[in-house]
Amino acid sequence: MTGLDFDETLARGVAAHEARRLAEALAIYRSALAMAPADPEANSLMGLALAQSDRAAEARRYLLHAVNLHPEIVGYRMNLVEGLIAAREFAEARRELRSVLSRSPQHARAQDRLGDVAALEGDERAAIEAWRRAKDADAHYLPPALKLARLAAGNNRFAEAEAIIQEISAVTPDHPAIHALRCEFAAARREWSRLSELANAWCARQPKVGDAWRYAARASVELGQLPKAIEAYRRVGQIVGPNLADLVAFAGLLLQLNDFNGAWSALLAAEKIDRNSPELLAQRALLHAQLGQYAEAEACCRACLTAAPDFMTALGLLAKLRRGDISETELATVLSVARRPDATPEVAIPAAITGAQALEVRGDFFGAFQALARAHEVALARDAADGRVFDRAAEVLRIGQIESAFATARAAGGDAPVDAGVAAGASRPRPLFLVGMPWSGAASIEALLATHPGIVNCAEHATLMPILQSRIALGEAGLEPRPHTLDEWRAAYRAVLPRAQGVAAIIDKHPFNYLAVGLIDRLFPDAVIVHVSRDPLETCLAIWRNEAPRSWTFAHRFEDLATMYANYGRIMAHWERLLPGRVMTVRHEAFITGPRDVAVDILAACDVTADEDWLTRWSSPAVAPAVPATEPGRGAGGTARGPVIDLTPRARDYAEHVAPLAAALAAAGVR
Repeated sequence: MTGLDFDETLARGVAAHEARRLAEALAIYRSALAMAPADPEANSLMGLALAQSDRAAEARRYLLHAVNLHPEIVGYRMNLVEGLIAAREFAEARRELRSVLSRSPQHARAQDRLGDVAALEGDERAAIEAWRRAKDADAHYLPPALKLARLAAGNNRFAEAEAIIQEISAVTPDHPAIHALRCEFAAARREWSRLSELANAWCARQPKVGDAWRYAARASVELGQLPKAIEAYRRVGQIVGPNLADLVAFAGLLLQLNDFNGAWSALLAAEKIDRNSPELLAQRALLHAQLGQYAEAEACCRACLTAAPDFMTALGLLAKLRRGDISETELATVLSVARRPDATPEVAIPAAITGAQALEVRGDFFGAFQALARAHEVALARDAADGRVFDRAAEVLRIGQIESAFATARAAGGDAPVDAGVAAGASRPRPLFLVGMPWSGAASIEALLATHPGIVNCAEHATLMPILQSRIALGEAGLEPRPHTLDEWRAAYRAVLPRAQGVAAIIDKHPFNYLAVGLIDRLFPDAVIVHVSRDPLETCLAIWRNEAPRSWTFAHRFEDLATMYANYGRIMAHWERLLPGRVMTVRHEAFITGPRDVAVDILAACDVTADEDWLTRWSSPAVAPAVPATEPGRGAGGTARGPVIDLTPRARDYAEHVAPLAAALAAAGVR
């Protein structure tokens, strides 16, 4: 800063301060004070920056010096108030605020901070009174009105909160804070469609506001629209630049879609901001686990828990990595989190599930069952708040609609050319669909097959589900899809698959593709369809013992599980009648005892050779990684050993607790 005069130096410091570059601002303010040690503004700004840097003790002398130099200037006194609040010296802060208000009774910010001090001291009534005075003093000063609205919403007085929003909207109709508050309330009420509507409208009106896109991303996540959420976070990054929370959330979304390279890049960028952040370490642990790097994943979990001992993402993953073998202290923490009244469902449910898994390892199946019951109690309350419920009659109707839409088999060659790429002789992977009820064992087969260099794993894509709905709608109208419609559906499905060259088959293991076997046969006659089945009681108990996605509303009551399983059995029987021999059926129990034979048969169906080298690498599914890979971006060929999805038979262990589930299955006609 050689050659700058005092005013220019101070201006540079203010610019850095306003940009929240506090370390830079402090260095510049020191230079300014070296030029003019008695300047009140430089002293006051220096003190404020120190207070905002959690250095309240150092801040005090600068702030007091500025006030002593010019006691009549309100701005210096208000900065002193900020320093006193940072030091939690509330009585002194209140005295300073009253001194300001004795000179300027309508000073809105002073009234507002007086309310903040009262709130920090736990005096809600005094806080409300002060915030109301601040709001009345200056209708254009929004902070007190926003606090009153949030307080009302926090006490479920949403009508009162909305009235406050309407009042301030009349004065500042398009202020970003008002849009943010409306989105915040929609999220608090779990009104995800409403949040999507509000956030998207905000994005359209103010496309350069990062919070608008953040709320759009949140709505898309809750509605299961992950690609939209990812695109929204890309916009946030373009607008606000690198931000730790945004990068970690972005990485998590990419990880859900198996974009390991993208997730890795986002986490590397986040590390430049704070490599010790618990959120970052937990997300890194998840990425390492997905890549089969289990030692690294556990190390990240341990580092995260050192910083935040009750961080549930890390605790839950650690329990999976160690197959439930966590310490007594860790177990106590998990169970405490699960029972905490203020824990959100996103925290309480995985905590209860993790606690149950750890109790199982200790042989305490009574305690484990109680923890699982707690998880489902919370999940049902969450679903009720979200307006979601499992409709058994609607599910039975859906199965009937699918049967009607696929009442006749595809005529041999009737839909040729099946796929323009295949017909033209282009090299592209053959679809390999692993279908069956969730937790039927398909994931273990997927993990084993995906280690073969000729197989690529795309995990789970829901693309067929909306296509199936379109096919059902045509059937309801008495129509059949035209050839160009089939081509569009094929293209839509292919578009979401990872690009892969030189491989023979690509795995799709979406848990509900069993509903779409007829559609798969119609679109991809060259596809290999493997139906993985497992004992009904073990399957339903496994679903109940594990955390389910929000859309699985059937997962929380035994009667609903039985209905779901019965409908699954009904539609699979329909496919067998309609398409005899089209589906290869594998019993999970047979795979456990003879994985090599099952793998060889499936690979042969895909025209893939199972060489002896590959066969001897995995002697049983118990040593196959859940997601086999050794570096970001690789989908096959890894050699890591580690934890897998637990498919241990448990019905006998829970015998006294699952009798109602067995009875529900019998009542639903499941044998």
